[in-house]
Amino acid sequence: MTFLNTFRIAATATALSLSAGAALAQTTVPLATWGGANHVGVRQFVPALEAALKSGKPNTITLQHFPGGQLAQDKDMPVGIPMGQVKLGWITVNGWSGTVPDTRIMDAPTGLTMAQLDAVIDKPNGLMSVLQKKYSEKNAVLLGLADLGPPAVVSKVAIKVPADFAGKKVRVFSEGQAEAVRAFGGSPVTIPFADVYPAMQYGTVDAAIIGFQGVDSQKMYEVAKFVLVPSSFLGTTMMGWAANKQWLDKLPAGDKAALVAAVDEASHSNRKAIVAEIDDLTKAYRGRGMEVTILQPDMRPCSSRRTEFSMASTDPTTSRSGVVTALERLGDVGGWLSTLIAWLLAMTVTYDVVLRTLGLPTLWAAEVSIYLMIAMAFLGIGSTQNVDGHFRVTFVRDLCPASVRKALDIFALLVTLGFALAFTYGAWLLVSFSWMLNFTTSTILHVPMWILQGLLLVGGILLVLAAIRDLLMVFALGAAFRDRSGSGEVI
Repeated sequence: MTFLNTFRIAATATALSLSAGAALAQTTVPLATWGGANHVGVRQFVPALEAALKSGKPNTITLQHFPGGQLAQDKDMPVGIPMGQVKLGWITVNGWSGTVPDTRIMDAPTGLTMAQLDAVIDKPNGLMSVLQKKYSEKNAVLLGLADLGPPAVVSKVAIKVPADFAGKKVRVFSEGQAEAVRAFGGSPVTIPFADVYPAMQYGTVDAAIIGFQGVDSQKMYEVAKFVLVPSSFLGTTMMGWAANKQWLDKLPAGDKAALVAAVDEASHSNRKAIVAEIDDLTKAYRGRGMEVTILQPDMRPCSSRRTEFSMASTDPTTSRSGVVTALERLGDVGGWLSTLIAWLLAMTVTYDVVLRTLGLPTLWAAEVSIYLMIAMAFLGIGSTQNVDGHFRVTFVRDLCPASVRKALDIFALLVTLGFALAFTYGAWLLVSFSWMLNFTTSTILHVPMWILQGLLLVGGILLVLAAIRDLLMVFALGAAFRDRSGSGEVI
């Protein structure tokens, strides 16, 4: 009897262990979305993705949806996804111009209808294929695209032609839109999507460019009277779904294939839903007392000026010289070294923590960690300047005309260059002095001081080169080179 009881207990334990193992074998996919829960990009896509995953069995995927910006807001995605902070997220492609410069094409006036653009997305070597290659270079995988259609201009007074923008403060969400507003005589303002309603309500802005669907999700009909949908003259509002490349590649092969196929299927379903509800939204807005004006692609007078300046300024990368490219590559080398050092720092700290837990603390880890942090900061300083990653306060600058913005940019970069040169010279004096007297640290490792101070010297040189590169680009392209949208939040 005792043997039977023991056997039953063992069998039960084995069964529970197998069940636990099966549960652990599940692949959890965390989907990060933001904005209103009633937006078609959330309301329709998430159930469509769940259905596609279910129909794509066998797979072990469990979808976890984190709505409302719980994991990240739209503006966080261009950094959060490549860095791995977000595994799978809903994105605004227009807002990735700082990470993937070719996404600026979304702001170009194409003259295409939504159906025509949809065909361009999916054709061989089309928009989807090209962008997937560009995203892959930034440690991200673009899994799906969905065109929301032309952005809408909501306002308290009628805006129907370019001259109507003159003298008005207009909320924008991309670089191309900012250039358009300036070309029309207005002042572009960058504010997060969540703040558009109060900004319109209290007069912080006179008009706002948002996704057509966002008029409903943000209840803009309560604070605005007019809606202009300028066909493709202000580009399009392209949404998408992207995943961290390393995370996706580590998924079991079957689950990875099922997820990629499911997102593709759900994104195509989302495109159809977007088109299907546009007429209903238009009727709803008019029913709430808004005047909705929808321009057509053949209305050329509105598009001519937009086309003229967009071809010259939407993509500053087209004007890079060989010198600028070389300077940028040197900064990138520093960025790659800085990334490598960050991994070494993480391994060093982890190693020390493990040994401390075992009661065997190291004598060198804390010191080495400090040196690695210094190296990481100064070797990456040029690369950070290359991607405009240092802090800049641009509120006043962004309200100025292009000529004044260019002058301010040149002044700021000259000050930066002067500081970098002075810093580099000071670092050189320290290095040469320590080399001559053979100074070492007063620690257990006795590291030569000139090696540590040399990191400051290299960092200063990289910052000088990056500042020169930016100056050359501003002289060549004007204020457009440093214009940034900031929020990237659309809906």
